[in-house]
Parts: sequence; structure tokens; C-alpha cells
Amino acid sequence: MRTQTQTKIRNIKNAIENKEDLKSIEKRFFNTATKKKEFLNRVYRYFSKEDLEYLQYENETEKLIAEMKAKQEEKKDITDITDSNIQENNDITNITNSNTDETNNITNITDNINNENKDITDITKKYTDFFKDIGNVNALFEMVQKYRNSQEHNIELLESGELSIPLEARSIKSDTNISLKANSEQYEILKQIAYKNRIGIGQLINFIFWEFIKRHS
Repeated sequence: MRTQTQTKIRNIKNAIENKEDLKSIEKRFFNTATKKKEFLNRVYRYFSKEDLEYLQYENETEKLIAEMKAKQEEKKDITDITDSNIQENNDITNITNSNTDETNNITNITDNINNENKDITDITKKYTDFFKDIGNVNALFEMVQKYRNSQEHNIELLESGELSIPLEARSIKSDTNISLKANSEQYEILKQIAYKNRIGIGQLINFIFWEFIKRHS
């Protein structure tokens, strides 16, 4: 992280600790709401939850995840209530209609799962075909090398060679195995990068895939 960014974070924290008015903080450090949002999107991890609340900032990605979890809990509560009503209800017609609706929902869910499995298969084939071309592999590793000396595209190089990996990339699941051949020296470099960032080599590979797809898809 650049010294200028570190100093700005420290000064903002001091202003919050001193209970400085929010409008004053925004005027001193951001000038516009857009600049405030862009800055905090990059460095929000370095502020406490209380600091972010004081700044009236909420990360959109984490907000979306929280909303999805809340919807899942709401659906679970609705399902529990429905099941309870079915047990207490002696109206056979209502029970039949409810079971029909549930069957339709299960069918839709099954169709969605089948579609997701097909997508995963297509993506796996795409990755396998991609790595058959040694030129693609070399290009991918060149991209990794560039990131070690770059702070562009929202990928921030921290102290000691650490990478600031976005939440979207960190949340990617490793749900398939890919058999491929690669250059051993380049693979060792990747393992060193993963070690410095305290993540698994699989998570680093997922991040590389994610960044490559965002650039070229």
C-alpha cells in the first residue's frame, strides 16, 4: 500500500476518533460522494465496522451477500410455517394444492441444478482447452508477473509482495479438478505468491482465472 494511502487512512481514523462532523470529513478527504465510494471500496478492510458506520459506508458486495442470506433465511422460515400449517390443516384439498406447488418448486430447482452442472462442465472444458496451448499458459504467467509490480485495475500490491484480492474473487468455490501440464518454474513462482498471501494454490489459480475472464470475456 502506498504511503499516501496509509497516511490518508490514518488521518480519517483520527478524525473519526475525534468525532469530527461527517460532512467535514467528506469535504477534507473526498470532495465528492463518488471519490469517497471509490476510495472506501479499495481500503474498507482497514477500517473497523464502527468506523464504516460513522462514514455511512456499506460495501455493495457484502451487502448483496447479506441480502441473499436474509432471503434464504426468510424462505426457510416460510417453509417451516407452511409445513406446520399442513400438519394442522385437515383440508385434504389444500394439502394437495400445497404439495403440488412444492413439487413444482422442486422440479424448478432440479432444472436449475442441471443447468448449473452443464455450465460447470462447459467451463471446465474451456479451461482445459485453454491450457493445452502453451502460448496461453505463458501469457497467463506474464500477467501474474505484471501484477507483482502494479497497483492498477483495483488489484493492490501490499507490503512484502502480498496481493489485495477482491471479495468477489475470494468467494469463488473450487468445485472441479483440472488435469493439465504447466511449466515447473512458473508453477513454483505461483506457489511462492500463494505462500506470501497465506492462501492455497487453488484459490490463487481461481483468482487468476477470474481476472483473466474479466479482462477477455
